[in-house]
Formats: sequence, structure tokens, C-alpha cells
Amino acid sequence: MFNWIKINDGDHRFVRKNIDDGTPELDDHWFSKIYDEYISEFGLSQLHLKLLNAMKRKAMLECEYIITKNTFKLTEIDIEIAKLESILANNGSGMTIEQSLIHISK
Repeated sequence: MFNWIKINDGDHRFVRKNIDDGTPELDDHWFSKIYDEYISEFGLSQLHLKLLNAMKRKAMLECEYIITKNTFKLTEIDIEIAKLESILANNGSGMTIEQSLIHISK
């Protein structure tokens, strides 16, 4: 579980059986293979779906602003950015995954 969390935090060295063997290129390659298998087996998590939907809404608002030049769209874009930041902060709880695991294990 620890390795999976580290990998999802961006440290792909943890895909290795021996942490001292390998290269960053191979780490990225194996992470892609493992993650593709994970997605095909389990699908996207609710967090990822929320994140993708918020990013889509933000992109649509940016397109609408470019087309209409309506400055209110900039305010709506800022609201979507705040929502994205809230989602990225561990679903709005303010704790990282590692902090949550430590709390649960106590």
C-alpha cells in the first residue's frame, strides 16, 4: 500500500522490486503498464471522475469566454479553479492520503 501511494504521488521508483535497480525511463514505462492494468480492472476512482468533470467545466468556460468576451466567465473560471484545488486537497478534507492512513492506523 505504501508503494502504491508513493507511486501515485509521482515517485515512480517504487515500481521497482529493488529500489537501487532501474532507470527513470523504465520506471515510467512500468508505471504506465501497471496503471493501464489497474484502470482496465477497476476503472477510474470517484476522485478522478470529479477532477475530470471539473477540468471539463473549466475548459468549457474558457472557450465560452474566448467566444463571447463576457468577463463574468472569468469569475466562473476562478470558481472552477477553486473547486479543482479543493478536489486536489484530498477531496476537500485538507489531509493528504498519508495523513489519513496514519490517522486510520492509530
